[in-house]
Amino acid sequence: MSGVGWGSMGSKGRPLAGALADPDLDLAPFSADPAMHPAISRYRSEIGALCRRYGVARLEVFGSGARGDDFDPARSDADFLVEFAPGGTLSALDQFFGLAEALEALLGRHVDLAERGAIEASRNFILRRRILSEAQPVYG
Repeated sequence: MSGVGWGSMGSKGRPLAGALADPDLDLAPFSADPAMHPAISRYRSEIGALCRRYGVARLEVFGSGARGDDFDPARSDADFLVEFAPGGTLSALDQFFGLAEALEALLGRHVDLAERGAIEASRNFILRRRILSEAQPVYG
């Protein structure tokens, strides 16, 4: 499972909890009308199949992959919010890490996966607002 950023946020390489409290995190204004980068959008049907396999109810891309304008196809990771459907046959760990690894294999880049509920419950309202407002639906 090397490379799976189950709790990290982008290239900062910090745990999610640390990133939510990081005062140095770049919170520059973002586009109100983001355009998902083609390096992600061209795999929508394959991503949909992975979502069905891993019991995903909703998957959204955020960060540079959602904004598109600052995504570097050679170096950028892909940041996703996930919400799993209740009652799946896989364990929570198999769902989370299996999906993250499958997305990395498909996209050919590092994937950071965060549960939508964790972001919605975050006390860091600035980061929460930014992530949720720029999230682009991919599945669900």
